[in-house]
Amino acid sequence: EGEMEGLLEEMQGAQERFEKEREAMQEKSTREVKAAQEEAKAMLEKSARDMKGAQEERTSLQEGFEKEKRATQEKFEKDATAVQGGVKAMQRQSAREMKGLHEQMQGLRDGLQQEREDMRE
Repeated sequence: EGEMEGLLEEMQGAQERFEKEREAMQEKSTREVKAAQEEAKAMLEKSARDMKGAQEERTSLQEGFEKEKRATQEKFEKDATAVQGGVKAMQRQSAREMKGLHEQMQGLRDGLQQEREDMRE
């Protein structure tokens, strides 16, 4: 009977140690899972911040590109308008010069005609 009690106490002691060990392992496992979840959450938050930053940078670059494109287009249109104005001015100048040459030639013809008439008389 004393031996049975000793065995019973030994079994209870072993079961208590087993329960304590199981609880300790379960607590450790719970802490590790919680730590892994927090690490995953932190990684997701960092990834979200990085993606937001990349999106903002992309938007900023796109806006800069659009602004530069508009400025270039406006400069091109301004230059084209100036060139057109210069061409028109040159055409007007050329037309005036042609008119002047035409008048000089007409004057020479009239002068020659007058000389011929004078020579006939």
